[in-house]
Amino acid sequence: MYLVGGCVRDVMMAHQEVGDIDMTTDAHPSETIAILKAEGLPVYPIGERFGTISTLVDGTPIEITTFRVEEQYERGNRKPNVTFGRSLRHDLSRRDLSINAMAAGRGGKLHDPFGGQRAIEERILEVPGGGFENTVGILQDDPLRLLRIARFCARFGFEPTPETTAAAQETAEQLEHISRERWKMEIDKTLIAEHVHRGLRWLHHVGAWKVLFPTIGHAPGADERVIDAVARTDEDRITRWAVIFLASAWLQAHGKLPDLHGTAEDFPEPAKLGRSASRNARRFRFSNEERAHVRALCEAPVPAQQLCADWDRVTRRRFLAQWGDLYAGALALGQAWAQTDDVQYQALRTQMQQAYNDEDVIVRLPRGFGQRVLDELQIPRGPQVSETIETVRQAIIDGALPNGASSEVYLDFLRHRIPNASS
Repeated sequence: MYLVGGCVRDVMMAHQEVGDIDMTTDAHPSETIAILKAEGLPVYPIGERFGTISTLVDGTPIEITTFRVEEQYERGNRKPNVTFGRSLRHDLSRRDLSINAMAAGRGGKLHDPFGGQRAIEERILEVPGGGFENTVGILQDDPLRLLRIARFCARFGFEPTPETTAAAQETAEQLEHISRERWKMEIDKTLIAEHVHRGLRWLHHVGAWKVLFPTIGHAPGADERVIDAVARTDEDRITRWAVIFLASAWLQAHGKLPDLHGTAEDFPEPAKLGRSASRNARRFRFSNEERAHVRALCEAPVPAQQLCADWDRVTRRRFLAQWGDLYAGALALGQAWAQTDDVQYQALRTQMQQAYNDEDVIVRLPRGFGQRVLDELQIPRGPQVSETIETVRQAIIDGALPNGASSEVYLDFLRHRIPNASS
């Protein structure tokens, strides 16, 4: 049994934090299960079909995978057929990259038959054994490896070799055979990597954008501008997804990339943008929460003129009331496409962070306040009641009324605002 893959790579690269602990063995999955049970360790056979058994050792998750000879995808089937083997070298030869094809045995003995250490020193990405034909074969076995190459390009800033890139160009269309969940898993990690622009540009270069984001990939020059916009976005992965989805939605609605320099009235219909973003998020199997997040951001991108304006306290409070925890993402998405003055934008971000920490804009009305509006102000049932309560809510958001006050405070405010209100 050997330590293998990312944990060995991270040690060789002297990373302070070592990634997931993976092991490989010549034992069949059923044998691995028997061994773990005999040692009193928990068994989680979720990936047994693909040769992977999970366990916990002193609270640390460990995945143990049987040596593999090959993985192949049949047309129309997005899960691989796996053939098990008995050779460590053969197993390592089918790994995605040489930097991940190193194993450590007992006493820390390193097994590096495909030059993983050399690839780290030269800062290159290549499959075990290299070469065009070999790389095509490895990518055809599991086309997801193409996205993994992009992820490691984005994570480490390493450069795929010319043979790697040529083979990816040959096989990029085969990404269609991979489940969208696995697409998202890899792109999620790429979008939070330090060199995200490198990874995304390589995907563009090999033609993968036409498969992943067809609306953008088939619009001449669009993917390069989208990649630049993503790289300018200093927020979380979901906001970076929103940068991509907004571009796709705008192209579908207007035939061009987002232009936030008009007024909000110049933008495509908000509901149309939101529906498009939601469809894209569903295509990538986003969770309901993630889908709602990107839909909200794409429905109401912040105009450039708003980003450039001087925000007073009322404006900041109203923005926080509108966006809540999404305020930073809304600003970042707007800046990604508006490209306003960076110094001014960073100052606004700092102000909004302070406001988010200090301001109380989650409106708290006293229990039964609506009934007291009916009874004491004698406002008839219907829309007028909601409008009256909204007047109080807006005054609280603007800071004209204290939040969480008594009904008497709010009723007195309304008596001075509403003609003929009962006194």
